[in-house]
Amino acid sequence: MVDRIAAMLNYFLLHLVGPRKERFKVKDKKEFDFEPAQTMLEISHIYINLSTDDSFCLAVSQDGRSYSDQLFGFAENILITIGGVS
Repeated sequence: MVDRIAAMLNYFLLHLVGPRKERFKVKDKKEFDFEPAQTMLEISHIYINLSTDDSFCLAVSQDGRSYSDQLFGFAENILITIGGVS
């Protein structure tokens, strides 16, 4: 279960902040109640809350589909832009 959660979070994070984030679009954000900045903040909080669990950290780094060394750097840049870093 931990592997699936880590892979899912990595996948969404990559699509929200990765190099091809412009492709992740919703035509009518209000209709679908899609707020990318809020979603980004919520995903970040999940990572932070689970960061004390060694099995989660290992699963995040071993996800071969979405994880890369740059993933959290991309996320940090977006969080700084949207004001989500204190």
